[in-house]
Amino acid sequence: MVIITGQCHCGNIDYQLRWPTPAHALRGRACGCGYCQRQGAVWTSDPNAHLDVIIKQAAQVSHYHFGHSTATFHLCAICGIVPFASSESGHHLAAVTNINTFTSLEPRAVQHEPSDFEGETSQARLARRRRNWTPLRISAAQ
Repeated sequence: MVIITGQCHCGNIDYQLRWPTPAHALRGRACGCGYCQRQGAVWTSDPNAHLDVIIKQAAQVSHYHFGHSTATFHLCAICGIVPFASSESGHHLAAVTNINTFTSLEPRAVQHEPSDFEGETSQARLARRRRNWTPLRISAAQ
């Protein structure tokens, strides 16, 4: 188990990603959609990992949806960075993490692979996320 830490630029959204494989085996997906391309986000997930997010100022986190509106992009309203996106299907809350927000692992060391989900139905998208995305817990700072 590898512990990867990360955060938005200002630290309002902080996280710990418990990764089940060695860090060198981690892969990033460079999504081909317009939003991710403009953000420069590269995502990773593993259903055997676990993402714990701590938000210091919840009022300073914006949520963005587009397309099928099946994912929520969590955007820090202070610094403008999107550290993770979440999706809820039934009682299953899961996420992808933006590797460019890692602080304990150099993002450039992660192999990037292109991905394209155009043409995927909402139901297929949610099923893929249930299979592949990382279980997520979000909490407020104490």
